[in-house]
Order: sequence, then structure tokens, then C-alpha cells
Amino acid sequence: MSRGLGRVQRLILDYLDDKAKRSQVTTFQTVEAYADATEISRSLKIRMDIVCQAVDSLIIQNRIRVYPNGRHRDRFYGSLVLPSLLEEEVLSIAAKSFLKKQE
Repeated sequence: MSRGLGRVQRLILDYLDDKAKRSQVTTFQTVEAYADATEISRSLKIRMDIVCQAVDSLIIQNRIRVYPNGRHRDRFYGSLVLPSLLEEEVLSIAAKSFLKKQE
């Protein structure tokens, strides 16, 4: 039986909320407001395996947003205060930036 969020999960949620508020991103042209597991682990000084378990649990509970960046280990995680994003939008943003580089 679940008793609510654990300490690590609360720390991760607080970190993601603070990062989203600092970045003030309103559109999804960048992943600036998101953090990957490595960044979270370094910032909170918590082992990577513990961070990954807590993030997986938060995803299941729909407490954080996932920036779908290909493989599972390349994902970025964000606060619920950020607007949602679909994988198709990520691909279109990547295609647009690729076309700009070609010009």
C-alpha cells in the first residue's frame, strides 16, 4: 500500500518545479526547463539508480512530464507546470532545426 511520496520523489518534484519556474519557458523550442536523470542526480547528490527508480514511480503516478527524446535513457523530465508535448511535436521541432542548419 502506498503512503504517498517518498523523500527522494519530493526532492525531485521540488527540483523540477524550481527549474521550470526559473526558466519561464512558454513554448517547446528547447529542453531548457527539463532535466535528465544525470542532472537530477548531480544536483541532489543522490545515486543515479535511486533517481531512476523515483522518476519511474513519478511517471507511473503522472506527477512529472517526460520529454520524449528517443531512447528511454535519453529522456528529459519536467514539472507539471510546463505545457504538455507530444512526440510528433518533438520530431517536427528537430526537423525544423535540422533544415535551418542546412541553409
